[in-house]
Amino acid sequence: MLQHPRHTILSGLGLEGDIRSCFDQISHEWLLAHIPMNKTILRKWLKAGFMDEDILYPTEAGTPQGGIISPVLANLALDGLEKALEDAFPKRLRQQYKLHLVRFADDFIIVCASKEVLEEPIKPLVERFLQNEDWNSRPKRRTSRTSRTVLTSWARTSASTTTSSLSSRRARACERA
Repeated sequence: MLQHPRHTILSGLGLEGDIRSCFDQISHEWLLAHIPMNKTILRKWLKAGFMDEDILYPTEAGTPQGGIISPVLANLALDGLEKALEDAFPKRLRQQYKLHLVRFADDFIIVCASKEVLEEPIKPLVERFLQNEDWNSRPKRRTSRTSRTVLTSWARTSASTTTSSLSSRRARACERA
């Protein structure tokens, strides 16, 4: 639990993940079929491309690099994960396990008071969701995965814990993965 303004973190467990190659390879067709917004406007955003030294580079897959819509689209793509968690864990269970999904762009963290619940059924639910979604425009190979999930625990209780220490903790967890 984060408390403002000191950002104190209580003991807990988290499952971190992301949509691998989201901004480079997310399928335009998938976005057009699943993102709830005006399809004409979305199509124009997706096909806008980018300029580099007065040369226009078209966007065939992925979202515009550095475009303000890219993290918004990735976040909207994760609406399905939030729905899957809500379906599997009614409000009473989410409160009981202190289960929360925090997401930004293509990254997310699921926090929970129970390691057992994170390992089974949440981690398999997340992996199924990320593998079942056809958002990668490249053909899938059997040996490649379209997602990454890392089970992380932290038990730091300190008034001096800051966002930067969270970032370094996340970076170390990613290196171990």
